[in-house]
Amino acid sequence: MPNKAHKTHASPGYLSKSIGLLSYAARAAGVDLGAAMKSGQITAVDYAQMVQRCNSSTCALKCQHWRSSSDQHAGAPSFCTNLDILERLKP
Repeated sequence: MPNKAHKTHASPGYLSKSIGLLSYAARAAGVDLGAAMKSGQITAVDYAQMVQRCNSSTCALKCQHWRSSSDQHAGAPSFCTNLDILERLKP
């Protein structure tokens, strides 16, 4: 029997959505993830794990609603699965 491909949360569409949500939450928290990687505060693996946490968490839908609720946010949302890391990376 052939192995039928099925859509998972690891598909490129889901990953790019998670990257976008993570980037938005980071900006709202005042964190530049690119600069954090360049300075060695986080590694590429750390970043990938952050994206994966966002991708596999149940907060993605909440985050989409949070993101669309206002043009400006003062910090990442309290339900963010990466909140502890974003708080640690604040300048």
